[in-house]
Amino acid sequence: MQLRIVPGSLKDFERVMKFYARERSDELPTPTAKDLATALEDGRLLFVEDQENQILATAAYIPITARSCLTVVGELTGTRVTDALNRGKPLNFQTLLLGLRVLHHIAYEGEPIPPGSYSIITIVKKTNEPSYKNIVKSKFVEFKERPEWLRFDELSWHGKYVEDDWRYFYATPETVRHLANQLISNGLLSWHMNLEVRAGRASIHFEGFRSIAAAAPDLIAFSSGARKAKIVPPPQSLLFP
Repeated sequence: MQLRIVPGSLKDFERVMKFYARERSDELPTPTAKDLATALEDGRLLFVEDQENQILATAAYIPITARSCLTVVGELTGTRVTDALNRGKPLNFQTLLLGLRVLHHIAYEGEPIPPGSYSIITIVKKTNEPSYKNIVKSKFVEFKERPEWLRFDELSWHGKYVEDDWRYFYATPETVRHLANQLISNGLLSWHMNLEVRAGRASIHFEGFRSIAAAAPDLIAFSSGARKAKIVPPPQSLLFP
């Protein structure tokens, strides 16, 4: 099976929207039309497609704070992996898409200019055990207590506080090191990777990741631990310049 992974663009809006509608799940919230357009416009929504241009998986990074915040917080969200791509070895597709989004963000943004910083979070429904295991295995750290501004967002999204339903995690420099090591050691920077998935052998090509290509020396240094990514936990309060 020949696959390619690419950052989407606004021209893909309709077919990505149809994919999310088809693959909807109570455990996997669907992005709003606004968030979907924002992620596509920024090149922050990735999708996997086969030779017939059928989408088989998606994953997005969406800012959840204003870009003017001193700490800009983004969420890894919108992950969908169809049954054909499940049970990937030596990497599963959720880990691959997690790593791609984290490394793409690090490469795209570069090092933050002090006093600015950035933070990456992801949210998992408590009943979604496979996603929980993948997030923990990828070295994300679970929140001990959610900031009040994020709990306010819950109220806005759901009309109530949902701490009993969802688990919140954030990325650390160790998360970046681990995911960089996993993806680079499996062929990311050669832009080709072979995985064994439920549907058989998948030959995957990466296209359009110019930021990752330009930042390759830095990502290699992150993967070895020679450098640490400047990424922070989400702030307790949202501050503005």
